This record gives sequence, C-alpha cells and structure tokens, in this order.
Amino acid sequence: MNMLMSALLLLPLGLVNCQDEPLLPDLPLAYSASLMWNINMLDDHEVAQGFTYSVRETVDENRQQSLIETEREINYVNENNASVSFIEYEKIIWKPSVHGINRYLDIYVIQREDVAGLFCLVDSHRNDSFVNFLFGYGLEQDGWYPSVSHMLHWGEKNYTYKGDDVINGISVSQYVGKWNLPEWEAELDVVYYWSDPARWDSTAGINKAAPVAIEVTGSVNIDSKSVFLNMTVEFTDFYEFSGPDSWFDPPVDLWCEGRSMEDELHLHTDHFRFESELVFSFKDEAGVWINLISPRTEWYDEKMRVSRADYKPPDLSHESPDPFDNPNGFLTQIHDYNTGIMYSISQVYGNCTVDRINEADDGQDHGHIHMMNPFYTFFSGDKFAFNGVTSERGFEMDTFIRSAPIHHDASATEPNYTTILYMTSPDWDIENGEGVERMIPAKMIRYPTDKYNLPGYRMTTNYYNFRKSGEDFQDFDITPCFEDSNKLHLMMRLGWHPDMDIDNTLRSFYVQTRLSVVIWGQVTPIRVQNIEADVDPDNKALFVIFTVVGNPPGFSPMENELPDAFRSLDEIYSNIEEAVEKGFFKIDIKSKHGGMIAAMAESGSLTELGDRGGSYTYKDGYSPGAMAACGLSLLFITIIGFGALLIFVLKI
Repeated sequence: MNMLMSALLLLPLGLVNCQDEPLLPDLPLAYSASLMWNINMLDDHEVAQGFTYSVRETVDENRQQSLIETEREINYVNENNASVSFIEYEKIIWKPSVHGINRYLDIYVIQREDVAGLFCLVDSHRNDSFVNFLFGYGLEQDGWYPSVSHMLHWGEKNYTYKGDDVINGISVSQYVGKWNLPEWEAELDVVYYWSDPARWDSTAGINKAAPVAIEVTGSVNIDSKSVFLNMTVEFTDFYEFSGPDSWFDPPVDLWCEGRSMEDELHLHTDHFRFESELVFSFKDEAGVWINLISPRTEWYDEKMRVSRADYKPPDLSHESPDPFDNPNGFLTQIHDYNTGIMYSISQVYGNCTVDRINEADDGQDHGHIHMMNPFYTFFSGDKFAFNGVTSERGFEMDTFIRSAPIHHDASATEPNYTTILYMTSPDWDIENGEGVERMIPAKMIRYPTDKYNLPGYRMTTNYYNFRKSGEDFQDFDITPCFEDSNKLHLMMRLGWHPDMDIDNTLRSFYVQTRLSVVIWGQVTPIRVQNIEADVDPDNKALFVIFTVVGNPPGFSPMENELPDAFRSLDEIYSNIEEAVEKGFFKIDIKSKHGGMIAAMAESGSLTELGDRGGSYTYKDGYSPGAMAACGLSLLFITIIGFGALLIFVLKI
C-alpha cells in the first residue's frame, strides 16, 4: 500500500477549473509554517491504511533555500512478539549554494533495533523518504524546491472562490479546484482554506491571510486496484519572516554520502606552535564510559615535514578517580611525515617506541594518544567542503568538512575518516604574539566515517595560543630511539668571519646546517640531530658537530619509500665527504649587517667522532677548548658578491 501511495504522489500536479483569474492568495517569498499531514486510503474491500506526519517547513525564495523537517511515530511487533515504538525524523534541506552538493540534502534519524543514528545523503533520498509521500515533483528540476504549501500552487493557479466558512474555529475563505491525474485515471477534488484577513488576524500578522487547511479527496486506479484517497493538511502556525542562514546549513559534524570536496585550506606560516585540549571518551575496565580532556603542547614544521606533541598519558585503568594522578611522566610523540613513522619518547626514562603512523589505530592505547597532527592536511593538498558558519568559544568560526582515507596512497581497505576543521572567521583578528592572524585553526573533530553514531571513536581537539614559532629542528630530537651503534657523529671545520652572527641567530644556523647535510648527505631532515657550533675566533675557524641516526629500528623500506629515509650511515658519510672534498659543502650564516655569509667546509676536515658524551678530539689532535691556543696557521680568503661573503679555510 505504501508503494501505491508513493507512486500516486510522485505524479506532477495540474490544477484545472473554469476561472481565468486566480483567486488564491499568493504565498509570501519567505515564511515558516507548522502543519499536520494526514493521509488515508481505502481500497475496494474497505480496508483502510493511514498515517500522519508532523511537518515544519521554512521557505526563503529570496535566498533560494528551503527546508522541511518531519516526524512520525513508527510501531511494529518484533520477532520476539514485542511491541516496539520509535520516532522517525527526517530533514530535507534544499540549498544549492551549500558547497559540495548540487541541490539538496536528505538528513534522517533511524531508531530501530537493528540500526540507529543520524544519516545523510546528497542529492538523493532513501526509499521510504518523506519526499516520496509529499512532493509531486522531482527534486532535480531547476527552480523547484521542497514545500508542502507550494505544492498547492504549482500548475494553473486557477482555483475558484467558493465562499466563507469556519475551519477549526477560524474564519476562512474557501477555494476549490481539481487535480487531473490521467496516468492514474484520477480527478481529485481539492479544497484550500485561507484565513479571511477582514475577519481574522493570523499568525502571519494583522490584515494578512494565511493557509489554514487543505482537503484532497478522490478515487485513483493503480495496478488494477481502485483506492479512495483522503488527504488533509492542517496548519497550526504560519509566520512571514526570513530565518537565519544557519537554519539551512547541514549539521557541522555530519558527513553526507555523495558530497564533493572542492575547497582548499591554507595557513600563512609553515612552522608554528600551539596548545591544545584533546577531548575523547574511553571505556574503563569496568565497562564505564569515561570522558577525558588531555592538555597538550604541539609543534609543526612543514619544511621538514615533522610534528611533535608533548603530553602526560593518563591512567585509564580507573583505579584512581584522577586519571592524571599517576607515575607516568610526560611523553613526546614525533611524527615524521617523510617516512610515515612515529617516535614516542618518555621524557622521564628516555625509552622509546617506534611505530608506523596509522590513523586506523587513532585513539588511546593505555593512555597513549595515537593521532596525526591535524595541520598536516593544510600542506598535503587535501580538499574540504565549506560547511557553514557557527559560533564556538564566544566567536564565529567557518567550518570545513572532509571524508577520505588519511593516507593519499591508501589501499582500498583503508577506512575513510571524517575531519571537521573550525577556522576563525575572517572577521576576527587573532593576536599571535607578533601581530594578528585571521583564519587560523580553532577546533577539530575526527572520527571514522562509518562510526559516526558509535561512542568512543570521536576525537575532538580545541586549539588555542596558536602562534608562529622560529624554525628550530632541535625540538624534534629522536636520538633516544637509536642505539649508539646506529648513530653517526660527525664534525667538520669551516671558515669563520667576525661578521657572522651565529649566537643571535642560532635557529637560522640550525636550519641552514641541517639543510646542507640533508642536501649533500641525501638524508631526510629528521635523521640529522643535535647540531652544535664551536667558534675559534683566533684562527678564523668554525667547528660544526652533528649526529645522523641510522635506519628506524625495526623497519625496512616499503614500496615507494623515500631512499633518503633508509640510506645507510656509511653511504651518508661518503656523500658528505665527497661534497666537502669537492668544495660543495657550505652553510649560509646570517650577517650582523644583513644578508648571508657562506661558510665553506675545509677539505679533509670531516671527522667521525666516537660519541657526543664529552670533550672531542679533533683530527689535528686538539680539543675545542684548546683551539684558541693551538696556533694553527689558516689562510683566509674572502670574495664578496651578490650580498654574500664567501669564506674558504685552507689548512697550511
């Protein structure tokens, strides 16, 4: 019978009567109404089937948007012969301007024993959708939008004024017409009641008419079955106004199946630091759900493609009422996006674990939080769909949504994750310590897309104190994860000039030194660690010391892996030595007078050190503390050009 009813109502509606001029009042361009829609069908055997929808519709033709929200109670007897009741909710949003859709969204709630939760479709609807029962048009047609009230106005608009009446105690004007449905051998009688503004002040305002009720009756023939249809609509309120845009936006955190992603997000800096609060839920050993907030300090460096998070792992055994009252020290987690490897280092004990970055394991593991830095997405080409404006923490935010595997080269079996990013509105200035910023991250929600309706999978992070940070790779120290036998400690001698401003520009010095080692050693940035400088001004010499770590312990190269991530220490040493001997290895150092000074490495100066534990013995037999007195004879040659001072240091 539901199929019969659905097929009947899907037909386009044509209204016919003998009058040339329409007498029916026009609907306002913007309004909101509540109504009850009742449908009853009686077959030849006088077996009746009926149902009721509670409907709220809001229309705004000026902004080309509308929505209908419906509710109805469903009752059935389950396999255990028990009566079951639940409320079925559905919302149709027609708003072609929403990013990532063509026309509309179908959002619905199911509360059955076998499935429950909130779901969403783009430009399509479920088989038993409210759309099938109530709209005599196709949602894909241009210029048409979902509206119960407008359905009575499509067509010829040639109702006949029948006279005055009183419906539900309201003084009304009565209009009658016909719906011809030749496909179903049907001609339905329609009676449309509007309040009489001369005798009744409606909820639409004084001297304004508003729809009050609709009656549709008649016989139809479908599948060789004759059915008598009786439909009534009663309006309980009707207001003329434009609702806020937020009414027509989809839920901020819900991914809609079929939505496209075309919006790119950008940050104005590629190295920054921020504080965060990670909000998540977990089930303790007693099976009780616990909600927890984990404070964190985080760093991100896009040039080197690494991130870091420091936090204290909570004790999730529920043995103490305070999960953070435990002997666990702070944990440092460093993600290397060049290799997809995560290093977890205890700041108390110095022990380390190394894992692949796998968002499929996103969540907590005995208090350890597995989660990629969310800002990696800004630099990886990920696209989002703008999802509207909302208010959080007292100010407006623009929201963006995305659903896709975390890894771009993911296999077909890797699940989709939904990510919702909240960016501060362009209308708000955010102080960052040095100036103001706009459109910076303020919040993120992430969960496996198919787990939206399940507890325990959602990770929410609030960001604050977001600020640019100096480029300092010393913050990403992974040497505790490597045995001494898997480290290469190197020292080299370069030329030095008094105009070099090393002490005041250490961050820049670290960056430029690491860059040179990365280029000539052919190694990933995170493998270059613990850079130090020692200046011998008397002999115009600069000694640079650094460590290169070996292959990540317990890992072998994967397909398409970066060769620099797994290059052997012997090969790295040979590459750097060759660059030094050929005069290619240099470090750009900031000058006290502006510009850069290029310090060239001295041929034959590259030395492998046994360890970094104390005083070093240099190739010439001198420790750094004794260099000032060693009396080495150095030839200092300078060539000034293109704003840089080039220094060669040659041993005599």
